[in-house]
Amino acid sequence: MAKSLDIVDEHQQELPGLWALYLSAGQPIATIWVGNLLVSVDPTPKDKNTPGWHDRGAVLNDTTLRSERRQACDWFQPLMPEKAS
Repeated sequence: MAKSLDIVDEHQQELPGLWALYLSAGQPIATIWVGNLLVSVDPTPKDKNTPGWHDRGAVLNDTTLRSERRQACDWFQPLMPEKAS
């Protein structure tokens, strides 16, 4: 399953993105793509208490999309609000 979505980058430019849901061993994995660049992966999309993973080359620490994106394969999970304190 896939859905188109608009994503706003750090300079407020709106870009077309794609949210896609895959199944691996019967378990859902959610992804977000901008063009041919994989920017986010959520291996547990049903668990709202665990954030997905974002590529630092495409996404800033606050999860805003970079205006100059690249594939870095340097993945991070942002802190959830209750875990940030």
